[in-house]
Amino acid sequence: MSSSDPRNWPEYVTYGVALILLAAALGVGYSFFVSADANSALDARLCPKQGAPPALLVVMVDTSDPLSIVQRKAVDNRLREAIEQSPDHTEIQLYTVGDITNTLLQPVANVCNPGSGEGTSQWFSNPQLMHKRWQTRFFGPLDAKLDQMLHGSATQDSPIMESIQSVAVGVFGRPELRRIANRKLIIVSDMLQNTAGYSQYHGDESFTRFRNSAYYFKVRPELDGVDVTILYLRRPELRHLQGGRHVEFWRDFFTDVRARPVEVAAVEG
Repeated sequence: MSSSDPRNWPEYVTYGVALILLAAALGVGYSFFVSADANSALDARLCPKQGAPPALLVVMVDTSDPLSIVQRKAVDNRLREAIEQSPDHTEIQLYTVGDITNTLLQPVANVCNPGSGEGTSQWFSNPQLMHKRWQTRFFGPLDAKLDQMLHGSATQDSPIMESIQSVAVGVFGRPELRRIANRKLIIVSDMLQNTAGYSQYHGDESFTRFRNSAYYFKVRPELDGVDVTILYLRRPELRHLQGGRHVEFWRDFFTDVRARPVEVAAVEG
């Protein structure tokens, strides 16, 4: 009796269905195996256990003055975009501007982007599981921390330069991170330095004069090759201190410390 005999079709159909189910089971099993293997290669911060991350993103928020509702939303949009577009395994650290008299700034959050699973193959990974991990262990907690930071209470001093120096030494200066080509610093601030040693509330916006001061010698950071973005918070009541000359001061500042060309984006509100 030949295989083309209709009486043999149920047998071949059964074999075919069994092979399909076996392939599907192997695919799902391999998918979970790959996901489990990927998880085992990450530490508690979701960062690779071996080697340096491919990129580094540091976000610093100045809470010396409260943000308006519009400013909070505008900043949140920009920071969410930066985080979502960061390459897989990018190390992300969040800081608030603060005093470093006794210790360097400590991160509010320090985590790596494990990858959302978008664009990955169903056969060689588990996109659903990857997206759940990305949302629950990475983006969700990070977004909550950012929201807390943007609602921070006002303080009298604003040691912006000292805080930049702190992350320059404590983060960008670490040997294992210094070698990373893709390093970014985003600063959310009105950029009005205000300390006992130097205050821009006095209206002195000459970087040339400041560059020759002992104070600059003390707080000068090393940011060689770091991309800097300033999300510039405009203060209507301080418009006589902010503006073109003030922005130029900070462009000259970051150029002098060998940062890459600085992007200054005025924040709405």
